[in-house]
Amino acid sequence: MERYTAFTLASGTPRFFRVWHPAWMKQAVDIQVFDQSLLDANWPLFDDARLAGAAFSDDLHDVCMGRPHRA
Repeated sequence: MERYTAFTLASGTPRFFRVWHPAWMKQAVDIQVFDQSLLDANWPLFDDARLAGAAFSDDLHDVCMGRPHRA
């Protein structure tokens, strides 16, 4: 079982939620970003971000996400 914690900021309030799922088989993929205008327009902190890598899994099932909590 893999477990993660996701951190978000909603309406200025920091929050987190948990994610659980069975281990997934994944493989590396080559991708190209053709349009990042949504990021550019809304999140300037990504201006200097560069793609480090990507992975893909085609067998996604039994994912559980918890409710958001205030951080």
